[in-house]
Amino acid sequence: MTPFEILFAAGYASGAIAFLFLAFFYREKPDVLIAGIVFGAFTGFTAVTVYAEGPIGFIAFQSQSLWGVQVFYDLIIAVGIALAFIIPRARAKGMMVAPWVILCGLIGCVGLAAMATRLLWLEKQGEAAAASAAPVKA
Repeated sequence: MTPFEILFAAGYASGAIAFLFLAFFYREKPDVLIAGIVFGAFTGFTAVTVYAEGPIGFIAFQSQSLWGVQVFYDLIIAVGIALAFIIPRARAKGMMVAPWVILCGLIGCVGLAAMATRLLWLEKQGEAAAASAAPVKA
């Protein structure tokens, strides 16, 4: 196998495991630490890719075949669906949504992962503040 085939297989396997876990075992609220780890790891991989192939190297791949265009459309649709779920929660926590949406439009899932991590952090801070302000029962 080539290094790219190994990376593809590893990503596919990791995604399958994560999706099955989410479908059958996940009952808790999303964790900011996990979101931050995913954001950091994916940002690191993206940085290596940009360094190796250039900041617009994806255009050649995504404009050469129907599969490339399909994958690009898939990304746009997936990010759009995620934003539809995240934006109301982000607004409720006082996040300025427009810059985050622009970031997602420019860098895709890296921006979405950053936005989700920030949102989860704000929600966790709000829960901690509410817990510390709760009256003590005698």
